[in-house]
Amino acid sequence: AKTKRLMTVLVIAGPALGLVIALFFIRDFTGSVEALLDATRKLKTGDLEYKIEGLEDEFGELGESINEMALSLMEMFRTLEENQKRYRMLFESAGDGIFMLEAEGENVGRIVSANRAAAVMHGYSVEELVGMQIQDLDTPESATGSPERIRRILSGEWIDAEISHRKKD
Repeated sequence: AKTKRLMTVLVIAGPALGLVIALFFIRDFTGSVEALLDATRKLKTGDLEYKIEGLEDEFGELGESINEMALSLMEMFRTLEENQKRYRMLFESAGDGIFMLEAEGENVGRIVSANRAAAVMHGYSVEELVGMQIQDLDTPESATGSPERIRRILSGEWIDAEISHRKKD
């Protein structure tokens, strides 16, 4: 009878104990996964300063890797912003007229950016130049060769050409 009761208790308690242990491990596992998911959601929204902390084992190692990637991205963004400021300063302060043209798609040759020197040189504002086709500034004689010049430049060729432009007036 004692053995029967002991067996009954073990049959009932064994699976219950196994279930408790399984729930403990599952909770620990899902908590770590949830922490990683929360972190990736925050990083996805641009919060690169968010840090994953308190995870152990492989999850902790993965969290550290994600933290290092976020730090690396922040440094790259900082460098990119600094380079963009330098470029913008050089572009805007150059004494020569500079145009940036669309190079692909239906609007090849469309002016996407121009510096102040280009605007003054042509009698337009920078805002007026943006959106125009570069051919709009060419004299009729120069405009005929514009598609070929653009094609050669886009293929990587350096061209040496004198092109006549018209001023707004």
